[in-house]
Amino acid sequence: GDGSGGPGHVRLAPVGGPGAAGRTIGASEAGRGKRGVEQEDIPRRRVGQRVAVHPRNAPDAPIVSSIVKIYAHIDGKTRLAEAVISLPPTHGLLPGAAVRAEIVLEENPHALVVPRSAVLYRQGKPYVFLDDHGHAVERQVETGIANGQLTEISKGLVAGESVVIVGNAELNDGMAVRTETRQ
Repeated sequence: GDGSGGPGHVRLAPVGGPGAAGRTIGASEAGRGKRGVEQEDIPRRRVGQRVAVHPRNAPDAPIVSSIVKIYAHIDGKTRLAEAVISLPPTHGLLPGAAVRAEIVLEENPHALVVPRSAVLYRQGKPYVFLDDHGHAVERQVETGIANGQLTEISKGLVAGESVVIVGNAELNDGMAVRTETRQ
């Protein structure tokens, strides 16, 4: 035994790939959407940069857009600069609709990605746990681009492996685990 008094309960997620990770930046409005940009982020934004707009009623069906203008002044109330995006004529959003927008700062179309919760750190070094026939296996990884939900794995995993996403912080290498299945 592992001295834990029983197996840990974990939930697994597949290593996805290829995929891409961006950074969530906030909301915009329908038509010609406007979005505040933090002062320190202005140099990293440019006209033509791709934007994925996720409607609240269909977050998994983003509308692809791009930045058409960045104003070079800071709003006195919000302390943000304004970035304007254009939405395609068939966007289907109502004026004032709540959305989440991601400006794609970096993209790797060949990346392997895992849920952000799968990646743990010890002394600044990332690692994950995999389930190997009921036992936790610790694997050192190298990470790349990350957003609020996904982390790119540049080294250490292959597509199709399953990483632990819930219960992993309590695991030790070799510990018995019982996998939770979703219905």
